[in-house]
Amino acid sequence: MSKIALTSIEFDEIVAEPDQSLRSISHVWNISVKIFQFTSKWCYWILSAVLAVPFAILWAVVFAFSSFFNVWLTQPLMKTVGKFLLSIFQVYEKIVLCLFGPIGQAFGRCFQNVRLYTVKSQSQPSSGNV
Repeated sequence: MSKIALTSIEFDEIVAEPDQSLRSISHVWNISVKIFQFTSKWCYWILSAVLAVPFAILWAVVFAFSSFFNVWLTQPLMKTVGKFLLSIFQVYEKIVLCLFGPIGQAFGRCFQNVRLYTVKSQSQPSSGNV
């Protein structure tokens, strides 16, 4: 059970026999392990050699576009929308204050002399029969 350094996959994780009592011939098993390691290592190296540079270029372009759009589109758009919504909110606030402010002041003046008092009443001792 040796690990492949590049992908960290053990042979037994991929190919496993169902029961310990049912094992292949040890030489066949050892050769299978070595073939698996050799094949996976070389496939990884070949794919890396062929595709690493194109994928590096691809991801560089993707992140460049992402940064570009964030700097030149997303942030200015968010600031513009934020300022626009702030001005709309301020107009809405003024309208609400003009319409409902006098009503609130009228109710406040109607109830400005209302006083609430708490009166403690003497409680009668309970007889214990409920």
